[in-house]
Amino acid sequence: MNDYLSLSGAPTSPAHLLVRLPLFCKTVTEEYNHDFTLPDYLPEIRKMLRVTVTVLPPESYASASDVEYAGELRYHILYTGADGELHSTDLPAEYTLSVPVDPPAFCNLSMGVEAWADGTPELLVTRVLSPRKLGIRTRIAFRTRAQAWHSLEESLTGNPNGRIERRVGEADSAVILRGRTTAELVDEILPDAAFAASPIRVAGHEEQVFVSEAIPDKDRVHLRGELHLKLLLSHIQTESEEEGSAHPLTTVHRKIPFSVAVDLDGADRYCDARGFGAPADIKLTVEDGRIIADAEFILTAECQKNQRFAYTRDLYSTGAECETTVEVLPLPFALSAQNGNFTFSDTVSLENSGVSPSDRILDVCGDFGVEEVTEKNAQTVFTGTAHFHLLTENTDSGEFGFGEISLPFRYLAPSANDRTDLPTVKDHDASFVPLTIRTKRDGETLALDAEVAVSTRTAGATEIHRLTEAKFGEPERKDSGAIVLTYPAPGVVLWDVAKKYRTDLLPLAERNGLDPSPDARITARFLVVKE
Repeated sequence: MNDYLSLSGAPTSPAHLLVRLPLFCKTVTEEYNHDFTLPDYLPEIRKMLRVTVTVLPPESYASASDVEYAGELRYHILYTGADGELHSTDLPAEYTLSVPVDPPAFCNLSMGVEAWADGTPELLVTRVLSPRKLGIRTRIAFRTRAQAWHSLEESLTGNPNGRIERRVGEADSAVILRGRTTAELVDEILPDAAFAASPIRVAGHEEQVFVSEAIPDKDRVHLRGELHLKLLLSHIQTESEEEGSAHPLTTVHRKIPFSVAVDLDGADRYCDARGFGAPADIKLTVEDGRIIADAEFILTAECQKNQRFAYTRDLYSTGAECETTVEVLPLPFALSAQNGNFTFSDTVSLENSGVSPSDRILDVCGDFGVEEVTEKNAQTVFTGTAHFHLLTENTDSGEFGFGEISLPFRYLAPSANDRTDLPTVKDHDASFVPLTIRTKRDGETLALDAEVAVSTRTAGATEIHRLTEAKFGEPERKDSGAIVLTYPAPGVVLWDVAKKYRTDLLPLAERNGLDPSPDARITARFLVVKE
């Protein structure tokens, strides 16, 4: 859109004096050390098999010097007990994170800062300190960001001694909105009748949140999807059974649908929206061969849209000299926010999987980490590494074991807009969650297939040049009765001439039969500035 002239003549900025802009967007890596003691009702640890961690979204607290984040890590451990059976438990731990703030001069922190962070585990190291104690060291990469209000009002000093002419521009800037809520689902699960004929217990469990649809509405976002439960079940040893005898295991999958509205001030149907979630807590109760699952999970809704605002590009006074200062202001530009899913398939040799020919794979879980985002043929390409954690049982010895596999992945997100003039992707947030993972052994190779839920947001980057300060100096000397002509150089626009001669722009345009737009290019050989 072309610039336009402010007709008020008053020494004030455009009507929109504030715009919300990024305060920072940083990836911060932190390490945490936690020690745990198992509760008395759990068996002692004989062999640690698997540890996974869920990073729950934090609360944020902003000050003039930093933004503090505080949240919870949820460790899930799977181990062999002293009884030779599989056991698991969830261990919560708190985390904190501090990000320094160096706000720009025109940033107004007193109006509030919106901040959030998404954590991705990079390293987990577990040490068994004693049969009932263990230490966990974890490294988390946090993608942190914050938004604050940026003032567009310029500083004016001195006496203009006349009319102020203002060249006003318009620009689009991405507004990112994020909100969350806690939801709860209760469901009854009936294992296979043959397996449930004798007492059973839950040896391990895994929960994943799949958001299939995010629909923005007035000040809220409707999220629909499924909570995926995976239960690893085992028989309870009875007195008649020989101590240490092996018990069969079975895996039960359950999909529980949900439809939840997340309150989000500022959201509307013109936004692009996405949603994602994380399991927070689950209680599993076995009663009469059935399992009651009471699951609590956190849902996050995120919207973005481009919001147009007005700003001052330049100004001058018709009655005094004027010295101006201009800043380059970077702006985010909303591209897309969407949910999707894809199928991952790849193979690996048994030798590189940690699985021996005599091992039987009982269970597999995994996580997908994004490492690079590029563009190709109007599509956004996410690449990274998928990590798979296998639980195995040796058919000869009956011992449980584990395997670790890392494989590259690539996901092409379709473009939400067919325009070719949009900025390239400069900023992104993404969530990749494997919902189901299947393995199949074929000779000396192992095939892995996973259904992966995807939630992505992308933004480009633009910039504007806006006036931040104007100083009025000596009054303009007016020569009465003089006719002033100018011969503008090629490429000069109407604003350049009006500012140079400190004359009113509209009369200048009317006098020469020109378009009154400030950025109208001059094609005439000369202009009459004054007559």
